[in-house]
Amino acid sequence: MPKEGNKIRVHDESVNTYGFRVLTSGWMNRKQFEANPIMLYNHAQPWRGDKSEMLPIGFWKDLKVKGGEIHGIPMFDVEDEDFAKTIAGKYERNVLRAASVGIRIMATSDAPEDMAKGQTRPSVTKWELREISIVDVPANKNAVVLYDADNNMVNLSDSGGVLPKIKNQQSNNKMEELKIIAQDLGLNANANVLDIRNAMFEQRKRSTAQAAKINNLEAKVEVFEAKEKEVEIEKAKTLLDAAVKDGRITNTQRPHLATVFADNFDTGKSLLSTMTAKVVKLADFTKKDGSKLAISATHSGKTFGQLYKTEGETLKALKANDLAAYNALGRAEYGDKWEDEIAEA
Repeated sequence: MPKEGNKIRVHDESVNTYGFRVLTSGWMNRKQFEANPIMLYNHAQPWRGDKSEMLPIGFWKDLKVKGGEIHGIPMFDVEDEDFAKTIAGKYERNVLRAASVGIRIMATSDAPEDMAKGQTRPSVTKWELREISIVDVPANKNAVVLYDADNNMVNLSDSGGVLPKIKNQQSNNKMEELKIIAQDLGLNANANVLDIRNAMFEQRKRSTAQAAKINNLEAKVEVFEAKEKEVEIEKAKTLLDAAVKDGRITNTQRPHLATVFADNFDTGKSLLSTMTAKVVKLADFTKKDGSKLAISATHSGKTFGQLYKTEGETLKALKANDLAAYNALGRAEYGDKWEDEIAEA
């Protein structure tokens, strides 16, 4: 009975040692491989059929595509194959822990969208899976093996073959980058390096000049804002002086309104405009003989309303002994709503 190993990644889309990569999305005829999911060791296949050759060591199950990777579970044939049993043991003991695919190429592309950094050969965009091997060194020349239509291994020599090296790929990439830079600078796409350099120099000069203009304007704006602030402070002082004089605010309220003006002149002006009623002051009231009242807006430290709630007898005594003071205290509390009490005949 085959011995099951742990799930393993058998393929990804990284650039291999040959300088190309295989796009996972290009796996064609998947069911064909899954009907005979053969597992070899280091991609070695028997050709003559004698026992000196390495036979398949098992098969794969549960092949899954996850993102740009392919994962599968190795099933080792340990019944009648001593070598497969040896490999299974090394795999179980974590001595061997890598796998790679053997593929037949069906289509390639060197389009920029299919290429990754460091590639020297085109990407494989369509391919068939022929076998998956357990390997000892996955980064060696056998990490990815190619087969032709007759199931013969393909040797990727520097002279070309099924995946020739891309000539002047780096130079081509640089030329494309220069075209983009030239167009960004407003030049013709075929502009040479000297044209681009001169254009960049002129751009730098213009940027420096514009930066100087911006700094100069910012300095002027700061001076203007400082002067405008001085004017607003004087205007606020004038408005507050007038409000105190005509009795719309008291000297106690003035500092608070001055703070509002300092934060935002328009807000302070708007707030002050709502204060149209004259503030009731006891000093504005006079006694019957015409003299000013010498009492404050409170009596015994309390307003009319506070006395009414808690010290009614005190309020009655004030009314009986000093009716003018009583009325003044009431006006200070209720303003124009207060109606003077009249002394009893």
